[in-house]
Amino acid sequence: MAHVTMEGDLELPEPGNASEIMTNSQGVEEDMPLQGLVVAFRDTPSLTQIRLNEACSQIVIELLADGDIRLSAAVLIDFPWTQLTHITVTKRTAPFVLNHLSLCPHIHHLSLATGLEDEELALLAATPHYWGHAPSACLPSISSLTINCERDMAYPYFLKRLETPNLSSVQLHGEEINFPDMAPSLREAFSSKLRSWKHLTQLFLHFRLGQDPDSLASIFEATPSVTTLDIMLFACHDEFFEMLTSGWETDGDSESTGPLLPRLRVLKLDLKETEPFDREDVTERILRDSFDAFLEARARCPDPDGRLRKLVVTARYLGNLDCGDIEQYVKEGLVFESYIP
Repeated sequence: MAHVTMEGDLELPEPGNASEIMTNSQGVEEDMPLQGLVVAFRDTPSLTQIRLNEACSQIVIELLADGDIRLSAAVLIDFPWTQLTHITVTKRTAPFVLNHLSLCPHIHHLSLATGLEDEELALLAATPHYWGHAPSACLPSISSLTINCERDMAYPYFLKRLETPNLSSVQLHGEEINFPDMAPSLREAFSSKLRSWKHLTQLFLHFRLGQDPDSLASIFEATPSVTTLDIMLFACHDEFFEMLTSGWETDGDSESTGPLLPRLRVLKLDLKETEPFDREDVTERILRDSFDAFLEARARCPDPDGRLRKLVVTARYLGNLDCGDIEQYVKEGLVFESYIP
């Protein structure tokens, strides 16, 4: 597999046989971006993957007639969009890629970073104006979508422009997510988009600061087809196991909906600094009762489609984890793996 990596001032190689292109702006001064439109990669029949950052585009801030601000990116590199299958972009290049997605009928994987380092630009990035007038795109081939926010996970406005009917894997990264803090219309738009992914089986939730339990429940309620959950859990441990065991009451509902993620078969828990079980000297901990109730309900679920088959736990304090209760489920077929980072 041939690769082309561009760093700083660009001296173009012979790109005809390249299958993957990466740009890297490390060491490039902000006032000296790439100049002009690079068209050398238009005729690269083997090129299917690109990884881009701010080295390949320039941010344009435009003041609109109504006083609003729109951010967009001027592309400095052109690609054979129709043959691309994997696109990974960071920060400032997201708008320009979104403007070309309608030209990518064969894309399988899309990874977008939606945040900007500057605080003011980061706030603007959470508004519709940041995405300009990107055309709507129907991408039936895409199976994997990754969204990485520099800060809190808000509704990614660009999702309104994307139709991904066969999406099977979604990764959401950020500092934290809080549905109750979103405007009702945005909260419903986010939930509606999640519900539209009928074939979603893999869900990755990696938030560095934590999750609001109602937000988690809203996501789980909208994604009942998920069979693999990979989650970084810093807080609300008992609530998490409760919603997977007996359900969760949201929006004033008086009755439980039943266990969320009813088809869950693989659970991967990244507990980081959290003590797995009862320790009086930690604020956040998993209570043994809630964990045991979860194992009993899901590892012994009478419905094979809803029976937990694999549990993977990564935590700093695994040495203090009493696996005695888990062993009985392992004997019955549960695969249990534990790791210390």
